[in-house]
Amino acid sequence: MNFRLALKNLFSLSLMRILTALISFALFGFIARVWGPDGLGEYSTIFTYFIFLMQFPLLGLHIVVARDVAAHHDNIGRYITASCWLSLCTSSVLAIVVGAVGLFAYEESMHWSFIVLALTCFPTAIIVSIESALIGREKMTVISKVNIIESIARSILSVLLVMAGAPLITLVIVLLLGRIISLGFYILEIRKVMDFGRALINFALIKQLVKQAPLFFGILLFSASIGKLDLIFLSLTEEGMHDAGIYSAAFKIYEMGIMVPAMISVVLFPVFSRLYTHNRKEFTTQFSVITRIVSGVGLPCTIVVCALASDILSMIFGSLYQESIFLFQLLSGAIFCTALDQLLSIALLSAKQERLELKVLASTFIVYVASLLLLIPVYGSLGAAIATLVALVMKVFVRYYYASTIVGVSLESLKVHPLLISGVAMSLVMYLLPTNIVVSICISFIAYIVVLWALKGVTKSDLQQLSMIFASNKSSSGS
Repeated sequence: MNFRLALKNLFSLSLMRILTALISFALFGFIARVWGPDGLGEYSTIFTYFIFLMQFPLLGLHIVVARDVAAHHDNIGRYITASCWLSLCTSSVLAIVVGAVGLFAYEESMHWSFIVLALTCFPTAIIVSIESALIGREKMTVISKVNIIESIARSILSVLLVMAGAPLITLVIVLLLGRIISLGFYILEIRKVMDFGRALINFALIKQLVKQAPLFFGILLFSASIGKLDLIFLSLTEEGMHDAGIYSAAFKIYEMGIMVPAMISVVLFPVFSRLYTHNRKEFTTQFSVITRIVSGVGLPCTIVVCALASDILSMIFGSLYQESIFLFQLLSGAIFCTALDQLLSIALLSAKQERLELKVLASTFIVYVASLLLLIPVYGSLGAAIATLVALVMKVFVRYYYASTIVGVSLESLKVHPLLISGVAMSLVMYLLPTNIVVSICISFIAYIVVLWALKGVTKSDLQQLSMIFASNKSSSGS
């Protein structure tokens, strides 16, 4: 794959993530204002199950399918067929489980919504199989276009239905229609790359995929569950839909926020993978510089967002979500933790320590679920936010432990203490200044920079190193 095609695929992926997230965010903001916390809670619950179900039909084997199709383009038809058989079988089980959960765990008013939701499993099963194969054929532009079209169509129809006073089930039907529309586009696309005259059913290939499923399903289960089970657990409590709605308002902003570290990791991963191969000492030095700078920018942004939490929530979701303010502040801290986690993950993956990923995710998952079960029954939505933050902090510590022992990253090289002292200084100045919020933020930010610079948390040498990292990456990519 040449650099130009890689750049095009990266741009397509980034565009898809940003646009679909923004469109979904706008839809949730509209529903929040029109339906209020309870209505938002119901839709958020359905949508969380919907997103959750989209990830499981292929049992995590999308990586295997994409990798193998990339190596053997001519086998795309057999891989699509085999993965479709597997994912349709899985989806049949998922549909039964989702329908049963809806019937026995939720109020009667939501029963039909869950039944329609269960039906989305079947087009999704075929979609994920085709998408995985298209990734292997480097067709990210096609996937981006289809996802954006589905997201726009779904959001426009949903807004019109909410304005018309339609019930929740009509929005769930829209989710199903969106899946069917996407499937139609994908079928048209695969007709261009599949030879339907060949024997496509290969039982040996199906058996091979099944053998690989347990490991990849374990990784998928742990990674997909963290950040999704909180709202599902909330929806099952006595004050479920109200708490879910209050939590959703804060959580949707959190989801938008974590896109930033996700995009940073996409850009930095090839840089550090190449550097680790050629010069491990330089890798440790430059990784520490990048981490210090990202942390040095991320921490004051987190503090400012926390200070403006009330204004941000009111502007986006309206005045009914004052209960979400502290939840949003906690989740803002979780965004900062996510940035650190992504960076440490890059260090481990660059060192080809993929086997540790399952350990990290499994330990985090155990802490996350235990925290949800302990805190949600007592504290409701606050407990969910605390559990999410605790899980991410735990994840950072576990990743740091492995990074320090394998890669050689240390607290001293990351200059954590100057960063924390600077953050405390900024928070104190902001809290003590009896001026308007804009002046307070500006003065406290200046205090942060002064303290950070005085303690040598970030130096002039660090900034020079940063420009050198990307300059060398540009020249390497160009060659």
